[in-house]
Amino acid sequence: MTDHTRDVSDQYTSEQVVKQLNAEVAALNAVERAKLAAARHRAVSRLGTRRYGFQAWHGVAATAVLALAVALPLWQNSGELTDPDRVVAAPGEPDTLFGDLPLLATGDDVEFYRDLEFLMWLETQDENAT
Repeated sequence: MTDHTRDVSDQYTSEQVVKQLNAEVAALNAVERAKLAAARHRAVSRLGTRRYGFQAWHGVAATAVLALAVALPLWQNSGELTDPDRVVAAPGEPDTLFGDLPLLATGDDVEFYRDLEFLMWLETQDENAT
């Protein structure tokens, strides 16, 4: 059965259902028809008052995304915060998640700073050994 044939068949079936329902309504007495008309009117008027804007689940979804945006960087860096080998910034230097950002922004060779850090560590090891 093609889509066109199915659409025509569905339309025919819908028309037959509507005819049958209208015939049954016509068989009702005036009081019952008035009650049915009032019920239809209430149902149709309720459809018009639905709000399709901001729903409650939008707020829940926004809160969840915000919580993830805050928690994910903290969770990823939590290992750094509890690492006993972590180098703590000197007093007066910012110790933040983006502490290396000024170094990276200069465009200098990062290997130079790694070598410098290694040499500083090596010097402290020599001092501790003596």
